[in-house]
Amino acid sequence: MTIASLSDYISADSIPALSLPKLDVEGYELNALRASESLLGCFAHIFCECSFVELYSGQHLAPAVISWLALRGFTIRGVYNTYYNFYGLSVQADLLFERCHDSRSA
Repeated sequence: MTIASLSDYISADSIPALSLPKLDVEGYELNALRASESLLGCFAHIFCECSFVELYSGQHLAPAVISWLALRGFTIRGVYNTYYNFYGLSVQADLLFERCHDSRSA
């Protein structure tokens, strides 16, 4: 398996204005965001699967992803596709983040 950052495949200049990245990378969401930090300013929104409990060894949970994106000017605008366990507790959900400023740089 090859692991690379998004910027290895696409440049900021080639990202259309209304692009929406969707991250669902089995517990590596924060790692993927960090590796693509130089491109975050190209997006007004990010759709990211986040876990509230550890499903993969060493994964970063939703609070870490939320905090990291908040420091880069993104806030949560919606929670979708929530998966609950047998006890009704949230396990995972897709979170929609919106960039709070008008700059194209993160």
